[in-house]
Amino acid sequence: MKGKKNQGFSLVELIVVIAIMAVLVGVLAPAYLKYVEKSRKSKDLQLIDNIVKTGTTIATDPDNEYYIPAGAWFVVSCTSGTLSVDITDMDDTDGHRTDALNDWIESSGMKTNSSVKFASKDWKKGTGEFKGLVNPAGTIKWDIASVSGVFTDINSYSSNFAEYFTTVSNVAPAGNGSNNGNNGGANNP
Repeated sequence: MKGKKNQGFSLVELIVVIAIMAVLVGVLAPAYLKYVEKSRKSKDLQLIDNIVKTGTTIATDPDNEYYIPAGAWFVVSCTSGTLSVDITDMDDTDGHRTDALNDWIESSGMKTNSSVKFASKDWKKGTGEFKGLVNPAGTIKWDIASVSGVFTDINSYSSNFAEYFTTVSNVAPAGNGSNNGNNGGANNP
């Protein structure tokens, strides 16, 4: 018995396989890209959550090793997709503001230069800010009225954010970002 000589796949079979693969890629690619973007946004929200929690911890430190006065503002800003933090309305002649800012940056997972780029497409080109006011009682109130730009709908992203933000009354936020001292290389909002 002679065996049939193996001649491989026919052209029609190859075209059918390529067409099936093209349809699968066309259907699956948008879903994959949606999940990638959702993952990026989740990463950005986690960073913002860490920044808020760390800022709250530093501002409410019971030992107050940084001597953060009432009326100081913890500012989180975004310019062209770059997230940065600063502490304003606090004198830095003794270096406590710089130490507190550096601790905030390092503890929240940011780079040492106090800024980091957003990963999600929605926030990559955005601008905005929000602020937290240190109260005389040694607490911090993250001001919902100061939320602007890319952070406008921040409470809708996570229930965690809703518990942080409130309305701060009777005190105007720092308008010019002045911190009355050296900013330790941080970006001023």
